[in-house]
Amino acid sequence: MQKRKMMFFMFLGLTLTFFGCSESTEREKERQIQDSLNTEMNKTQRRIDSLKYINDSLKKELQRLDLWEDSAVE
Repeated sequence: MQKRKMMFFMFLGLTLTFFGCSESTEREKERQIQDSLNTEMNKTQRRIDSLKYINDSLKKELQRLDLWEDSAVE
């Protein structure tokens, strides 16, 4: 009887350990996925900011050229 109790508790301990490790592995995978998503979001935001800067620069250049053409015509 004592041996059966010991075997049961060993089995229970191993089972709980396995599920605990499995759960922490899942959390680690979720964290890695979240980190990857955050990295991609940051890259995308930097690209958007760069495109906005380029767009603003082009608008300013077009305005400058329009003013230059207007003054050249007069």
